This record gives sequence, structure tokens and C-alpha cells, in this order.
Amino acid sequence: MYQNYDSCNLLNETHYKVLCKLYNRYKSAVKIALENAYERPIADAKMNEIDVILQEIEKYPIPWSYYNRQESRFSSEFENLIIFKEDREYLNI
Repeated sequence: MYQNYDSCNLLNETHYKVLCKLYNRYKSAVKIALENAYERPIADAKMNEIDVILQEIEKYPIPWSYYNRQESRFSSEFENLIIFKEDREYLNI
């Protein structure tokens, strides 16, 4: 049980770190897309990047309980994109 819990914690930590990187990319892409809304090539490129980021987010679910214990939080807009799973789903209980 403890080994399963430790591997679960490691998985949660890894997913959270990836989500942090995706969050930074997301914020930057949205900002640039909005600033260049009338510059079609730039805005289109950033919208494509956002699509890729959204697809990546789906690959890194985390439990809400784990996320809730983290010091750094995402914007509510980004939180709504994350798949939050129950702890039991990770522990296979």
C-alpha cells in the first residue's frame, strides 16, 4: 500500500510540474494572441499553440486534494481545463 501511495505521490508531483510549465506557456500564448489580435499570422500561430497546450493538459490529470495542498495555484480559467481525479482512482482502490 505504501509503495503504491509513494508512486502515486510521485505521479502527482510530476503531473503538477508539467501543468505548471503548460500554465506558463498558456498565459504567454493567450497574452500574445490578444495583443496581436489584428496581426493574423501571429494570432493564428498562438491560437494553434493554445490548441496544442489544451491537448497536453488532458494527459496530466491530478487529484483535487493534491492540487489544493499546493502553494502555487493556477487561474480559475486554467483550473477549469484540468482533469481532476479522485485519489482512489490513482491508488486503484
